[in-house]
Amino acid sequence: MSDWGCIRSRAVVAGGALVLLGTSQVVYAESMSPRLFFASGGTELAQATVRAGESITLQIMLSTTSEEIAGYSLDLRFSELGASIDQGGSGFSAERDIFSTVGLNRDSVFTLTQGNGFGGLFVNSVAEGLDSTGVTQQLNDVLYEIEIDIDADAVEGTETELFFGPTTVLTTAFGEAINFTSGSLLLAIGSGSGVIIPIPSSALLSGVVLAGLVLRRRPEIRRS
Repeated sequence: MSDWGCIRSRAVVAGGALVLLGTSQVVYAESMSPRLFFASGGTELAQATVRAGESITLQIMLSTTSEEIAGYSLDLRFSELGASIDQGGSGFSAERDIFSTVGLNRDSVFTLTQGNGFGGLFVNSVAEGLDSTGVTQQLNDVLYEIEIDIDADAVEGTETELFFGPTTVLTTAFGEAINFTSGSLLLAIGSGSGVIIPIPSSALLSGVVLAGLVLRRRPEIRRS
């Protein structure tokens, strides 16, 4: 991933930094920082307990922001082995998608996904024609949906953290990188499943409504 970047008419994303063409510094938009997080059932997740051989589906969301977003990169990583993102089972949401819900199309050249090693995934998405949009809860607050496969031989009692890596970025149509905060998700391997521990209620973003966490037993774990 380090040998390519997302090139747009006024900005370049390369090596984890977004810079204005002709400059060497990241430019951050001045606004209240939106929050990027993993969520399900209307709640930002802090932890989920899953079983070996199980799959879970959740959404990547962004809190409401008036800042106009024209593109974003999601660098999804695991801290330990034991889980991986199924690229074939993941994709842009059919409902509440940040762009399509408000009538914007994705640029076919600069919108892509690829594995980034260690079970993670890199997603890049740019609105066509330098279009941009704000984000409104329950309308267009979903950036991507992911399916996570837990290894069949994952050891009970172990944990892995899913987090946003350093090449995660939100951008405006003016080539500015938008400052943001982000959460992470701790996946604990246990004998039960579906145990979800949300973040403290005082830190929840009001009005967020999501489809529930989907837990299902995979009939077979594909191995090379």
